[in-house]
Amino acid sequence: MAELTGGELVSAISAQLRRRQDDFSMQFSLPDDPCFWIRVALPLTRPLVLTDFLTGQQNEATSAAALQAVLADLRREDPESIEFSRLGPAGAPETVEAVQWLGRVADAYVMQQRRFVRLRQVTVDRGEANLRIIFWDSLPQGHEAR
Repeated sequence: MAELTGGELVSAISAQLRRRQDDFSMQFSLPDDPCFWIRVALPLTRPLVLTDFLTGQQNEATSAAALQAVLADLRREDPESIEFSRLGPAGAPETVEAVQWLGRVADAYVMQQRRFVRLRQVTVDRGEANLRIIFWDSLPQGHEAR
């Protein structure tokens, strides 16, 4: 899938995406990748809460396309914000690495969507780190894209 770009990549992932639902969440998987697993908390709220975002060996662009495919499946193509919850123990090296990687995925997502990241906010709840990303559809007047 990595050689595809833009909409082709999202379409390819969407065609393979499998969804399950229970009382508490919707889970998305890819049949050819046992390490790919995205879970979205129910009920759908603002921010949209992803309790698991494991994309196997996929790179940031493919992971961003997977996020876009899941959002389309949920009919939430342009969320105001997304929260990646329970990333791991706050301050642990692997949690810091996960926050940095999700930041790169968010950057790839906004590039694909022609949106902007307004704010990245790391919070701690019961010792677990969460990452909330708030989006802008356009920059406020007086700001320039970098």
